[in-house]
Amino acid sequence: MSTVYTTIPYPPQAREVKMTQGRARTAEPERPPAPSRMDRRYWRVFVFFSAVILLSLLGIFLMADFLWRTGWTTPKLTLLAVFSVLFGYIAFGCCHALFGFLQMRRKGGDPCKITKTPGWRAKSIKEAPTAIVVPIYNESVERVFAGLSSVYESLLNTGEIDSFDFFVLSDSTDTSTWIAEERAWLKLVQRHKAIGRIFYRRRLKNIGKKSGNISDFCRAWGQRYRYMIVLDADSVMTGETLTNMVKMMEASPRAGLIQTVPASINAETVFGRLQQFAGRLYGPIFMGGLNYWQRENGNYWGHNAIIRMAPFMEHCDLPSLPGQKPFGGQILSHDFVEAALLRKAGWEVYLAHDLEGSYEEGPPNLIESAKRDRRWCQGNLQHSMLLYARGFRGLSRIHLANGILGYLSSPLWLAFLILSTYIVYAHQESGLSRIAVASYSDLWDVDIVTHGLIIFLFTMALLFTPKICALIDLALKPERQPLFGGWWKGAASALFETVISTLIAPVMMLFHTQFVFSVLAGRSTQWAPQKRDADLGTSWAEAIQTHWVHTLLGVAWGVLAWNLDPLFFWWLSPVILGMALSVPVSVVTSRPLLGRRLRKWGLLLSPEETSPPPVISSLLTKTSRSTGKASTESIPEPLRGLRDVVLDPYANAVHVSLLRELKYLPHGELGTEEEVKGVSFEDLKIDAEALLIHGPSRMHEERLERLLCSADVLLWLHKEVWRRPAGKLSVWWQTRIRRYRDRS
Repeated sequence: MSTVYTTIPYPPQAREVKMTQGRARTAEPERPPAPSRMDRRYWRVFVFFSAVILLSLLGIFLMADFLWRTGWTTPKLTLLAVFSVLFGYIAFGCCHALFGFLQMRRKGGDPCKITKTPGWRAKSIKEAPTAIVVPIYNESVERVFAGLSSVYESLLNTGEIDSFDFFVLSDSTDTSTWIAEERAWLKLVQRHKAIGRIFYRRRLKNIGKKSGNISDFCRAWGQRYRYMIVLDADSVMTGETLTNMVKMMEASPRAGLIQTVPASINAETVFGRLQQFAGRLYGPIFMGGLNYWQRENGNYWGHNAIIRMAPFMEHCDLPSLPGQKPFGGQILSHDFVEAALLRKAGWEVYLAHDLEGSYEEGPPNLIESAKRDRRWCQGNLQHSMLLYARGFRGLSRIHLANGILGYLSSPLWLAFLILSTYIVYAHQESGLSRIAVASYSDLWDVDIVTHGLIIFLFTMALLFTPKICALIDLALKPERQPLFGGWWKGAASALFETVISTLIAPVMMLFHTQFVFSVLAGRSTQWAPQKRDADLGTSWAEAIQTHWVHTLLGVAWGVLAWNLDPLFFWWLSPVILGMALSVPVSVVTSRPLLGRRLRKWGLLLSPEETSPPPVISSLLTKTSRSTGKASTESIPEPLRGLRDVVLDPYANAVHVSLLRELKYLPHGELGTEEEVKGVSFEDLKIDAEALLIHGPSRMHEERLERLLCSADVLLWLHKEVWRRPAGKLSVWWQTRIRRYRDRS
């Protein structure tokens, strides 16, 4: 069998650029003067946070008055302190919905949106080279390249394809996935005739995880591009949206980053459809309220955003934090910090919340969602080390604090419930009757039970205001109602989502509390790929293993609350019920069959289902085609990557070509195979000979990967495996050769 060798070109002129010194060829505009204190942007911040403070103070006053009426104790003072933080956080979320709703009712919408920049649609992008980068890590190869193909086709239809290059930046450690990525990439290039347009690079040293992957890309090719659009493994964007993002950057020379709001798509399970529906119905008013006060002080969510290369390379090379993990070391949630660094340097960060055509896929079930939150939890808590970093803008600190509180609120809620239970228990044990004094305020004369009910209803009003505002907005927009199956089905879906989310919330509270204490105990999370497909859902065994503690806690707490005070039990019942039913809720919401049935009934619909854009239809066609093909084949063997790259001349040529192209990359950053592995060709040949004679079963995985990283050894293996007589090869290789010939 002859060896086929082809050269797979990387972009020309790839050369090392220090991120702290490099600068794109486009001249960087001068930094604008700081806005005056009377600037309108400060007025918005003042109005928004004044509303948050007023709502918070009202709730805190009602609670303090309620506790004071039955006498102060240390547990009650602690309860009030915890309640104050939590109620302020609820008021913060409610005000986002209120201000977003008011801006949507405003004629012409919010005039301060980035999409209101004058003349941006007429901008040309011919002189704005843009790199679309897709960092991946042991992802589903079929899904990644189906999405990339759909995006490429959509961009091709805009006629602006010449301004874009695509880069698949792999950090995959599984050898079979690595080889499959190479073959899928070349097939994609051949299908679209995109040689020199779509590139693939797999790092031999996975330094810095995702942020390190992007950093290496910037060092190698950053100077060739004015902008970079970062996509996640499950991201999809329309060609029109991609070109519009570049146009907005061209029209806003002080913009360093523009973040879109990705809509969740392609959910099959009940859990996934709940998240998908909620994001599309409630999301716009929340994002409108967020944009109201942040304006050019926005945040970065790590993907589906466009970044100006020059300031990013100059200011966003992240340092390692002092101390030990999990708080020290590499910054995990790098995106928040990169946005803060851009703002520190005077660059503007925007949220294009009303720009359609940006999509992603979410976790399919409760357990997978919790696994993702575990990684985010450590990264967000790590930001406590940066809250007081010198030079950060005040609103950037608010973004960091909000991310931290998003996880700390769970242990605070749990502490609030435990303190409430203890106070009821202490009162029962005291044997004293509940005699309340008059209210502190003379404006109302209510008994203690009514007073407690008022606090409860006020809290519920703030919690449900976003849902009510979203439904009112939907009622006032008849053209949008069919996208959700009509207003009545949209309202029924919102009610169903509220019930299920209420059951899920206590479980997530316990998960997040566990994650927070795990981080505080010094246990660092592992970097694992996200499970994105629904499969058959969560099994009963997995659910019981994950949620048995939640179930026992809910049952025990319910029995205790009922014995203490039936009224207290009913007040606590939503929390108790969610914990006690955690196993069946986790299983049922993970079932794609029930999710498809809900869609058939017209519930939990989203605009991307009722009126799918071409890019999503194309993605669904490609993924269903690959899924159907996979179901007719036998289960792939674990060593299929090794088999393919040694036996198949096509796979061998692609793999060897890509390995040899590493010499064009900056040495010391990505390195050549010899530098990375630190062994000579003769040493590797000893392992290669053992591989042919004994097969891979006796060889450690690390030694196999070492062979796969050497172009010369792989060429030698390919020649030897085909020219040696069968007697000098292991049975494993003889079997693979026979099957390969049968397929051929």
